Amino acid sequence: MKPLLLILLTVSLTILSVLIEAQEDSLVLYFSFDEEVEEEIKDLSVHRNHGKVSGKPKWGKGKLGQSLAFDAVDDQVVVPTTESLAIEVAITMMAWVNPGKELLNDW
Repeated sequence: MKPLLLILLTVSLTILSVLIEAQEDSLVLYFSFDEEVEEEIKDLSVHRNHGKVSGKPKWGKGKLGQSLAFDAVDDQVVVPTTESLAIEVAITMMAWVNPGKELLNDW
């Protein structure tokens, strides 16, 4: 019983720490792509820079959870310009990217 309780506590704290990290003021945009949507992707940062899906990207299985596949023609997520996105200093960006065979062959 104690090992199960310890595992549940560890998982709960891990989830809580991820949610807290996503609420830092310096994080200006965070799309998890965990929910399949047709029109608007919610920004999970405190700034709420939600994006509109344009084109017809396809939802699928990602590295962790869901993913969104773009066709490199007209698929995109458009985020309106806001004060929080007016970056004036160096930034760090992170993404899981799978370029696929076609893109890798072109490189």
